[in-house]
Amino acid sequence: MALRALAGLVFALMGSLAAPAGAQDADALPIIIVYQDQLFEESLAGQALRREEQATAERLVQERRAIEQALVEEERALAEQRKSLSREEFAPLAEAFDKRVRAAREAQEEKAVALQRSFETNRKRFLDNLRPVLSEVMRRFGASVMMEGRSVVLADPSLDVTGDVIVLMDELYRQANPTPEANPTPQSNPPLDPGPQPPDPQLDLPPDPPPDPPPDPPEAQADQDPGQRSP
Repeated sequence: MALRALAGLVFALMGSLAAPAGAQDADALPIIIVYQDQLFEESLAGQALRREEQATAERLVQERRAIEQALVEEERALAEQRKSLSREEFAPLAEAFDKRVRAAREAQEEKAVALQRSFETNRKRFLDNLRPVLSEVMRRFGASVMMEGRSVVLADPSLDVTGDVIVLMDELYRQANPTPEANPTPQSNPPLDPGPQPPDPQLDLPPDPPPDPPPDPPEAQADQDPGQRSP
């Protein structure tokens, strides 16, 4: 998992990449700025996590489509049965089908909500695991404060160290994951699509079966042949 890899690689930071205190730049920056969204979107570790999330979201989409197809087929079969069944025979079948439709819709809604929560939890854990990396970048720049760029109204662009953080993150990620995926060439590392979004939980389910026709009035029933059954 990308999160476990990131958590493991930051522990190597203190011993393997820490530079002596005297190696800091002479021109220290008391305040530096970082954009956390960019860290998640552009770093190798963030992209790996997003691929995992995209795969999870796609599995839920495929599951939803399979449920939709099964219910559509069941609705068609029920419509065929309706032609040969009396009102009394058809009513319990229609009611059971309605219950399955509602249960399927509720289950998909719950899964979509749970998926969104897992995305939020993964993102928070991802950023929490970056604290040693962020601390190292602060030390290298001699900074006392690191601010989230979105909360800054106006600042000198030279205070933005997001790229420096990503470089260090990628270096550590490659050390912990010596695979071609962790060491892409510029040609083989196109930008990812926007981050995954939980699928719409609303199933494209078949409409509820049409209501039964109203019963015949007593006068009409009396005129019918006693052997004739109402449809």
